[in-house]
Amino acid sequence: MTLLIFSGDKKDECRSHIERFTAMMGGPSTRGKVQNYGLIIDGAMLVHALSVNLQSDFLDLALRCKAIVCCRVTPLQKADVVRLVKKNVRAITLAIGDGANDVGMIQAADVGIGISGQEGLQAASASDYSIAQFRFLKKLLLVHGAWSFIRLSRVILYSFYKNIVLYIMQLWFAILSGFSGQILFERWTIGMYNVIFTFFPPLAIGILDQTVSAAHRMKDPRLYKTTQAGTHFKKRVFWAWISLALYHSFMIFLMSFATIGHANVLSDGKVVGNWFTGTAIYTVTVFVVTFRAALTIDQWNWLTHACIWAGIPLWIVFLLVYSRLWPSLPLGVNLQAIDVQLFSCGLFWFMVILLPMLTIALDMLVKLFFNYYRKDQETLALAREATVGTISPRGRAKKTEGYNLYQAEDGQRRGYGSLGEPTTAPNAELGDLATSARHGFAFSGTEAVHGGHQRSAVAESARIRMYNTSIRGTRGRDKTV
Repeated sequence: MTLLIFSGDKKDECRSHIERFTAMMGGPSTRGKVQNYGLIIDGAMLVHALSVNLQSDFLDLALRCKAIVCCRVTPLQKADVVRLVKKNVRAITLAIGDGANDVGMIQAADVGIGISGQEGLQAASASDYSIAQFRFLKKLLLVHGAWSFIRLSRVILYSFYKNIVLYIMQLWFAILSGFSGQILFERWTIGMYNVIFTFFPPLAIGILDQTVSAAHRMKDPRLYKTTQAGTHFKKRVFWAWISLALYHSFMIFLMSFATIGHANVLSDGKVVGNWFTGTAIYTVTVFVVTFRAALTIDQWNWLTHACIWAGIPLWIVFLLVYSRLWPSLPLGVNLQAIDVQLFSCGLFWFMVILLPMLTIALDMLVKLFFNYYRKDQETLALAREATVGTISPRGRAKKTEGYNLYQAEDGQRRGYGSLGEPTTAPNAELGDLATSARHGFAFSGTEAVHGGHQRSAVAESARIRMYNTSIRGTRGRDKTV
């Protein structure tokens, strides 16, 4: 990497540096193209670079560099640099710091992260997120940040979807009834739709779902590009969900009325009424939105299953109880004994079994198409985990089929492969997904003057320490050798 160093303290010198460095990178023809350059600027030159006349040219130069280092700058200058990028670049800015002089920068950024350490808690108190060490930033971004974005995106989209499916159905019924004002669903069933029957699937999607395991995301940072590009929440994705909700609503309404209508006669000779038809359609709707939630989620466990499928039995129990309240309680007069009529009607069971599958068939075909023909990094990672196994946080695979491509970190650092065989070298790779051993060296020492000679104040044996972060101490700490 070629370093571009701003030297001097005058505005003309700053302008000269910007023009010369821009010409070195190809001039206006290479604008916006990142090149193998690094830019270094101090506080004295940054004052002129951030001035009104030069800040646009300075930002254009900085955006062509792979890295920019601003040294000996004031807290205000840190915040000004963040604001400059935030205002002129279409990107999400993140600022991280550990001291009180970083508070302005942290608050100016879109996402502020404070490190709680020896310099106090001012930065942590003013930040959006607080971490204990800088190395935790990797997991915060690659794992928790990605999970959070995907979860929130899906919860928002699913919330729009499930409400449109139910309430737009009233529009179809209004057209059919000549806009008479008659409602299709009983009022308490409408009120309980979001409160009970579709309450738990968003919890599973927004809290329990994990698109690709944490260990896999840490091993493959390319997965972060998907969330960084915002592919889970774009305009086309939003309108695709809205269109899907309208399609499901129309299909449920159309097929339900084609199946049961208003003119069918029950076994006891009674003709089905409006509340019978509305309750049957409501039941199909609960099934459809539940199946849609099941297709949306990626991580399955017993708690996820309980949340996803809870709405169906809750609706059945509610229907059995609510249809028996009248006349003991002034509730459910319109649905009195509706459960007997529904459960004794063969067409109702035909609707419940067949219509949800026909409605959701398009979703399944689209999901299969994207999984097999338009694979992205996340889809490939999910398929790899399903085939090879999910990696535990310590690096061991929880499930294996045949040869394990994942190299156990702790076993590899001790000279053993993922299957227990000793390796010839700690850095031996087994497949594309094997991980190499990582070692660290810590150097510590202070210089002191004794008798006119400068010598180390720390003994040589204590100054240089070699440590392996994979070796755990007796109290859970890294062992220092």
